Amino acid sequence: MTDGPSNDQIELNKNFLDGFHNWLYCICVVTFDLELGQALEATYPRNVDLSKQDISNICYLAFPDSNSGCMGDTQYTIRLETSGNEKCPKDYSEYNSKCAKHLQVDCSYFLGYVYFRQVKDITLPRGYLQKSVILLTFLPFTNLFSKICTAMLMSILKMVQIFQNICSKIGEWPLPMPGSLINLNLLDQDFQLSKLCNLVVI
Repeated sequence: MTDGPSNDQIELNKNFLDGFHNWLYCICVVTFDLELGQALEATYPRNVDLSKQDISNICYLAFPDSNSGCMGDTQYTIRLETSGNEKCPKDYSEYNSKCAKHLQVDCSYFLGYVYFRQVKDITLPRGYLQKSVILLTFLPFTNLFSKICTAMLMSILKMVQIFQNICSKIGEWPLPMPGSLINLNLLDQDFQLSKLCNLVVI
């Protein structure tokens, strides 16, 4: 697995940004730096608004509490308070009015769906690589985003075009709205969100 691309390599069509933010706030890549510790390597889209406190919280929570024995892949969910600067999509008001209470959006908190990988790598000073991909969103779709994390991890850290394709594809998705069956496609996989916001992988 190679390091992810830097932010200045990503150019995302602005026409897709609103559609992307209906589902995800951003995608973060956090890696372990020998001098800095857990550090934010990249965010996608690159112009996303994250405060220093947001970044600090994301980096702190991006690795499992006790990762010394976590060789391989570990997946989990985090919840962190926002700094208040983040913009909540206007369509979430309609979403909340139609949704069960436990699935409603609270824009004062991010939900982060984390996929952490720790593998041996003799080319690195510490002898192994530690890296996490985090899907940051306001939507409590645990099954959906956990499966998307799994689907993208094998590809997302390898090349710029993968990130661009993922962001653009999510930008084309319809609004997340209870009461309708939503078909989603990403990385050649089909996902289906039911009227009750349950996930079915086709």
